[in-house]
Amino acid sequence: MPLEMKLWQVDGTKLNELSSAALDYERRLEAWICEDPAVLGVEMLIIGNQVNTGFGRIDVLGMTRDGELVVVEIKRDRTARDVVAQTVEYASWVNDRDYEDLERIAFEHRQKPLSVLFQQAFDSLLPSEISGANHRMLIVSSELDSSSERIVRYLAEKHNLNINAVFFKFFRNSGAELLGRAWLMDPEELQERAETRHRRPWSGFWFVNIGEGEHRNWDDNRKYGYIGAG
Repeated sequence: MPLEMKLWQVDGTKLNELSSAALDYERRLEAWICEDPAVLGVEMLIIGNQVNTGFGRIDVLGMTRDGELVVVEIKRDRTARDVVAQTVEYASWVNDRDYEDLERIAFEHRQKPLSVLFQQAFDSLLPSEISGANHRMLIVSSELDSSSERIVRYLAEKHNLNINAVFFKFFRNSGAELLGRAWLMDPEELQERAETRHRRPWSGFWFVNIGEGEHRNWDDNRKYGYIGAG
């Protein structure tokens, strides 16, 4: 069922419902996202926007502090099904990018090395292993039809793809512009599910680093059958 978002203004003991505004704000969203990606509820740096794939342009390409790439597609004038299909297609392209590709994209769009952008965004060093295989997809829209929502849920819940939709609704009230946001699915649950999918299965063995010292050594551990760690 398509998500419906409403806002009310509190006026003493009364609630006055605000009407959504018929404004093409989706064309403004890309600029807002590039200016402050936190509007998406995701902490990330912007590597580039309108990134050329050879068969289309990714609206926004970002990276989280864990080195995960974020493919952001804004619905604009496309049908819901078209934007879902386009997002998955772009993700398949991102999946094949290596560090050199991402470095080139960053320098082309931000005129700085990726490591410098990462340090400025997160005040930490770029993770040692970066590749497009670690990515998530975000579809940005005011709404999706029931069929498209079902497809996104199917990809996320049955195939464990890290794909989600974030809905923005635009409102006007006494000359003020208001923007509301809601998720199709809980982003934290999706992230946990995706990380579980990428995690290697347990081998059945525990490995413990105990160190050697005056009061702790491996021979005692074996002799008395315990692990000494500190």
